[in-house]
Amino acid sequence: MNRLARLLVDKLSLALEPHERDAVRGDQTESGATAWQALREILGLVIRRQLQLWKDWRPWLVLGALVLPLGTLLSLTSRRVAASSSVTLWMYLGNWTPIFLESPGSRSDLLRYAVTIGNQYLVLACWSWAVGLLLGPLSRRTIPVNGILFSIAVWFASLLGTRYMSSSGPLGALFPLRSQALLVLLPAIWGMRQGRRLANAPASLRNLVFAFALVTVAVFATRNWGWVLCAWGSLQSCGEWAVQMGTATRAGVPLVKQLPILPLTLIGPVGYLLAMSVWRYMRRRVEAA
Repeated sequence: MNRLARLLVDKLSLALEPHERDAVRGDQTESGATAWQALREILGLVIRRQLQLWKDWRPWLVLGALVLPLGTLLSLTSRRVAASSSVTLWMYLGNWTPIFLESPGSRSDLLRYAVTIGNQYLVLACWSWAVGLLLGPLSRRTIPVNGILFSIAVWFASLLGTRYMSSSGPLGALFPLRSQALLVLLPAIWGMRQGRRLANAPASLRNLVFAFALVTVAVFATRNWGWVLCAWGSLQSCGEWAVQMGTATRAGVPLVKQLPILPLTLIGPVGYLLAMSVWRYMRRRVEAA
């Protein structure tokens, strides 16, 4: 139990400013406080600091304009992705047989389905990561609260679903929740952590990475905003939007051709990796000089 308390103390103390965190931990060490006493003190201090931060209007703007809308949209999008892939996954994973690999036609079908589903999952994970990367620096010190509220929005936005959006497929009702955990929450939290680390980077680098991530988030928002119409039961508007976005298909072919989503989505993560690689290279060159 003491190990758990110490772990919680370490995690909670990250919500404090470095100088304040060092001072508090130093005082606790000198006073000989137990792990649970230290946990109560750190928790109370973090709550007081967060309440002070939320007296300003900026955290509320980020919450209302980004955290809740984007969390809700990611939740609805992930449910749709899970529903569209669950039948194929169940057919192959739940009924696997070597026959699938015996003929060229069945191998071709398997490869096509694998590429399609892999593309859907990769795009959703990149969208989630880019949202998290934006929320990290924009939330700043309120990221602990905004991170929790973002997770709540992702989990509970599924309650908006109607029969059009709530199909869980043959893999069961838990499959969409697992998809949300693996393809939305984990990449988003990772993006938030990387966004927070950008605080030590030069302003020009932060702005560049922010612009790359913003492109990915814009692609996500413009591509998926209509799922809100579907979730609210506006089926006619939902259907019209699906046709315009190329989501509606006939014989597997979109009724309206759209720009390729994957290359536009990868602008955020690929741009981030390139920008960070160049920055690290330049920093090493300066240190070696």
